[in-house]
Amino acid sequence: MNMKYKLVTSSQQPAADFFVGNPTSKNRVETEHSFDDGNGQANLHTNRGFTLLIAALISSVVLSLGISIFGIAQKQVSLSSMGRDSQFAFYTADTGAECALFWDLRNDIHPNTFATSTFSNPAPSVSCNQTEAAVTATFTSIPVNSAISSFNFDLAGKCVQVSIQKCATVCDPVKYPDIRSIIRADGFNTTCETVSTNSRALQRSVELHY
Repeated sequence: MNMKYKLVTSSQQPAADFFVGNPTSKNRVETEHSFDDGNGQANLHTNRGFTLLIAALISSVVLSLGISIFGIAQKQVSLSSMGRDSQFAFYTADTGAECALFWDLRNDIHPNTFATSTFSNPAPSVSCNQTEAAVTATFTSIPVNSAISSFNFDLAGKCVQVSIQKCATVCDPVKYPDIRSIIRADGFNTTCETVSTNSRALQRSVELHY
């Protein structure tokens, strides 16, 4: 390391009368430090490498936090969407159950809208929310002398599948004592055509016993 000293003199006396370290000198000594790289040029060592490392670490931490926050937000949006679709499916199922109950109780409009036994036939169709839905019936021997009518329709782009079980005596004396009619409505958050193929289809069900 080469130390360079620069003697600055005043205008009152010649520079030769003073030397470095003279406590009585009115002149000032300025010291210049430099590092010689061997080629006669000064090579200043800086903190640039360390600063770059710190900047890279901070960027990595900020990026990781951003990705984590984005993942949490995406999950929250997905959960919110599922909750909304679940409510739609429930309201659709409730509408289907109310429609079936209406047609089952309004004998003055159409007596025996739904099949009541193996010897009865259901009405060809019912109207729910200004939508005609064809009614089909299947007859079972368990319980004895009972029939199941079913229909489905789309309600504002949401599917509802309804089944009405009517029994001559009781449908299930152990599980449902004194119950002769069971309405089950399955509501979905998608159309009836895509219920079986849509991977995000949600189902909510409503049952009425009377």
